[in-house]
Amino acid sequence: MDIKVGTVTGREIRKNRNSGHDVLLLQVEVSDADDVQTVELVTHAGDESSPPDGATVMLLQIGPAWVVAVGADDLIPPGIDVGERRVYSQDGGVRKATIYWRADGQLELNGTGDHAVRFAALETAFNQLKSDFDSHGGHFSGEVVPTPSTADISGAKINNIEVSS
Repeated sequence: MDIKVGTVTGREIRKNRNSGHDVLLLQVEVSDADDVQTVELVTHAGDESSPPDGATVMLLQIGPAWVVAVGADDLIPPGIDVGERRVYSQDGGVRKATIYWRADGQLELNGTGDHAVRFAALETAFNQLKSDFDSHGGHFSGEVVPTPSTADISGAKINNIEVSS
């Protein structure tokens, strides 16, 4: 088995050589600027990415005339703990949109600072507050002592999903 390492210099979507399905083909400089090969990027099912120019890819020869890229390093330094997973888009070597599964069960969408909510629970609490308010004619005046609202939105908070604020 022949394994090489190369650097991505371009990409295009074309038909796969055997199945006729669209695939991502990478142009990869293998040993020098004169040795640029076109290879199919093979990823995990359900995972689609397009390594940027300059990314390092591992090339695997799987037949006499068929080389595939089986892994890519986009040169963004890793920074997660054992048991965690992060998927992200990137632009110019900077992480952009991220989904980060932490080992403690937290899920982060584009960072932290706020919590996701269950819309149905929030809507129910809002409607309760609106009903309580409306039952007082929409205002409080005179000697009427309003009944406190029983609206509570705490059930809408999803504790283990955080989003950027």
